[in-house]
Amino acid sequence: MHFNRRQNTRNSFFALGLWLVCSLGVGFGAYQYLHSSAVAVREAAFQRAEAEAAVAEQTLLRTIEAIQSVMDLLALRQRLIDEQNEGGAKAIEQQVRAMAVAQRFGIVQASLTDGNGRVSWGTALDAAGVSIADREHFRVHFRDERPALFLSAPVIGRTTGRWSLQASRRLENARGELAGIIVVSLDPLVLSAMLEAQAPEEGAMLVIRKRTDGALLARNHAVVDSLADGSVPTHPILSRLGSALHARIEGNYIYQGREKLVAYRAPAGLPVVVYAALDREVEMAKFWRLATSVIAASVLAIVSGLAVTIAWDRNTLLRQQLHIEATSDPLTGLHNRRAIEATIPGALAVARDRQEPLAFMLFDLDHFKSINDRYSHAIGDAVLVDVAQVLVQQVRTHDMVCRWGGEEILVVLRDCGVEDAARRAEELRIKIASLYEGGQGPVDRVTTSIGVASFPGCGDTLDAMVRCADHALYMAKAQGRNRVALASQLDSDRLVEPPETVA
Repeated sequence: MHFNRRQNTRNSFFALGLWLVCSLGVGFGAYQYLHSSAVAVREAAFQRAEAEAAVAEQTLLRTIEAIQSVMDLLALRQRLIDEQNEGGAKAIEQQVRAMAVAQRFGIVQASLTDGNGRVSWGTALDAAGVSIADREHFRVHFRDERPALFLSAPVIGRTTGRWSLQASRRLENARGELAGIIVVSLDPLVLSAMLEAQAPEEGAMLVIRKRTDGALLARNHAVVDSLADGSVPTHPILSRLGSALHARIEGNYIYQGREKLVAYRAPAGLPVVVYAALDREVEMAKFWRLATSVIAASVLAIVSGLAVTIAWDRNTLLRQQLHIEATSDPLTGLHNRRAIEATIPGALAVARDRQEPLAFMLFDLDHFKSINDRYSHAIGDAVLVDVAQVLVQQVRTHDMVCRWGGEEILVVLRDCGVEDAARRAEELRIKIASLYEGGQGPVDRVTTSIGVASFPGCGDTLDAMVRCADHALYMAKAQGRNRVALASQLDSDRLVEPPETVA
C-alpha cells in the first residue's frame, strides 16, 4: 500500500511535469510566433512608409521640374527681350500666364526682378514695380553660398494675398552678370492636395519640410493650421536625418501624442526632406487582434491540458484504487487471495526458469477463536491487524504477504531456500510472540504456528505449495503450537489433507 501511494505520487508529479513542459512549449511557441509577427507587421509598415515617401518624392520632383521649366522659359524670355524679339517674348509670357491661371503643379505666379529686387514683369497684373528686396528668396542670391534653386518657407504673397512658396534662382545676362531674380510662386495647399490624393493609407501622413530650418512646405492633411508656425529648427525629423538619401527613423516619433513609424527621403540637390509617417497604433491593431487570439488559444490549450492531466491522474488513481481494493484485504491491507492467485503462477515460472528457490510460509494464530470469544471480534480483528503489520515490516519489499483466509496469513519469499525460510520463520514467530509483552496490547499474549514449504521440493503449482505448507502447519499445531514445521520433501499430491483442528 505504501508502495502504491509512492507510485501514485510519482505518477502525479510526472503527469504535472509533462503538462508543465508542454505548457512552457506552448507559451514559448506563442511568444516566438507573436514576436516574429510583430517584427513582420512593423517591417511591412516601414515598407509601406518607404513606398509612400518615394511616391511623395516623385510628386515633389515633378513639381520642381515644372518650376524649373517655367524658370527656363522666363530666362529665355529675358534673352529674347535683350535681342529685341518682342514677339517671342510675348508668346512666352502668354504661356507662363496660362500655366499660372491653370495652377498647373500648384504654380500660381511667376515674375522677374531687376538687380535691385523690383519686379520688372509678372503674371499678376499689378506685379510690376513691387519690391521684394527684403524677401529671403531675393537676398539669398547675394550671399557667398548661392543656391542653384532656393525654396522659401510659406509666406503671404504681396500681390496675391495668399500663402505661397517662393522658388527663386539667379537671372544672368550674356556676360554672366546678375541681371535679376526669377521667382515662381507655388501654392502649398495645391501641393498638399497632391500629397493627399496620393496617400491611400488611412492615417498616413506625408510631409515636405525644409532641411535648413524645418519649415513646413506641404502636408497631406491639416496643412493650413501649420503654415504660419514658421521654422522649426529643432524638429525631430531634422535631428535624425543622416547622410543617406533615404532611411528609416527607427526610434519613437511622436506627433499629436501618437507614435509614428517614419521613412524619409532627401532628394539630391534640393534643400528639402520628404517623409511618410504611419500611425503605429493603427498599423499594430491587426497584430494585437492576432495576439489576442493566439494568447487566448494558448491559454485555452494550457488550461485544457491541465484539465486533461487532472482527469487522467484522477482516472489513474481511481483505477489503481479499484485494483488495490480488488487485490487487498480491507481489514489488514495485505494482499488478498485473488492477488496471490494472479501473481504466484508467474513467480513460480520465473523461479523455474532461473532455477531459484521459492518459499511459502503459512501462519495461523493460535487459539484465535478463543480470542474472539473472550475479548470480542473487534479485539480479534485488532490482533490480526497488528500481526499483519509485523509481517509487512519484517519481510523484504519484493516478498508477498497475503491474508489467505480467516486468521491464516501466507507469506511468499522470493529467492529463498528452505533452510533460510525456516530461520526467518522462527524469527517471525518470536517477533509475534513478543508483540504484546509488558501488557500493552489488547490481549495478554498472541502466538502463531507456521508451516513452511519450498519450491521445487513440494511441487510446482500454487495449490501444491499451499497444501505442503498447510500440512506443515497442521504438524506444528499437532506438536503443541507456537512453533515452525517444515513440509517433507514429498510430492504434494501424495499428502493427506490434514483434519480440521480447533484453532
